[in-house]
Amino acid sequence: EMEGLKLGRQPFGIQRRTARFQISCDSVGFAVSDLRSKTQDTLRMHWTEVTKARVFKRDLLAVDCICLLLSRADDSGIELDEEMEGWISFCESLPQRLPGCKPFGEWLWDVATPAFETNLRTIYDRNVDTLAASTSRRS
Repeated sequence: EMEGLKLGRQPFGIQRRTARFQISCDSVGFAVSDLRSKTQDTLRMHWTEVTKARVFKRDLLAVDCICLLLSRADDSGIELDEEMEGWISFCESLPQRLPGCKPFGEWLWDVATPAFETNLRTIYDRNVDTLAASTSRRS
């Protein structure tokens, strides 16, 4: 029933279809817009609301889809994925928006491989000093 789960499913040999959703962001927060909606439905979230960012993969049968869940303190949040327009630039901008967030290049391969595994990773947690610092800290 959830339309989002149908994204990314496509027969072999067919070009990737145009994105249905678009991610945009600025210094205040980010938004996800449904490009096919006549009313331009948009979900918004402020950077100050984000307490955790986790990346993982969904198995969509023929393909995997890399996803990013940005969560609030109450565990509500917004899930983004690589099928959305603006995905790469959004992921690349996260360390500037969320200080301590792991850079895109550091987590992408860990989530992408092996294929058809969830590979859940936390790339930002406001309640931990910073994940980047905690991995390089001397004991």
